[in-house]
Amino acid sequence: KNTVQMDLFPTNLIDNIVVYKNFTPDLPADFTGGLVDVTTKDFPEQFTIKASASIGANSNAHFGGNFLTQERSAKDVFALGAGERQFPFDATSIPDPADRFTDPEAVTQLRDATLSIGNELVPQAGTATPNHSVGFSIGDRKELGGKTLGLLGGLTYSRNASGYTDGTQGRYVLTEVDAADLNELRFVSDDAFTDEVSIGALFTTSLKFDAKNTAELVKITLERGLI
Repeated sequence: KNTVQMDLFPTNLIDNIVVYKNFTPDLPADFTGGLVDVTTKDFPEQFTIKASASIGANSNAHFGGNFLTQERSAKDVFALGAGERQFPFDATSIPDPADRFTDPEAVTQLRDATLSIGNELVPQAGTATPNHSVGFSIGDRKELGGKTLGLLGGLTYSRNASGYTDGTQGRYVLTEVDAADLNELRFVSDDAFTDEVSIGALFTTSLKFDAKNTAELVKITLERGLI
């Protein structure tokens, strides 16, 4: 996505934020709608350390016990459990369809493959984990033989649940070109819920040789996933 949650960046590590609404040659070629340039600090003025935490709730997801979910993996806390829900076998490994129900080995393979598929066919109703976030950042500068070394680092984590009930979805079709009304194909009720995890990590180190020369290494990692 060409979007980033700004709460992934610790505020005390940000130097400035510039919003561009017009395209210029120095911006990425896929510029559409605008661009946000987030510049991190090179050198903290002094040793700095900051920690934060928050907790919240969504009336649609955390009350009433109607949050739709499924069996969870311990890795889902970090949005890494999707791999454990992948198709458990390679369908191309099953012998040719003509022999699947006659060849004993093919029958055994097909049975074992079928039994390996999860049997959870409907979501479970429950209560979502409260919305929460934590953050930690640290920075400092050191003088080394006439040169200035700057170090900055930060970690953020957040998990948020949301959703709605009593929604509706309709599908309609125009059967005749000059028809006055659309014909209804389907009209169903809709309940939808989302459990989202965001993880951010930032590390930057800078070495200033003199007033005109600075070497900088920046590493930013942003992860975002749906459970």
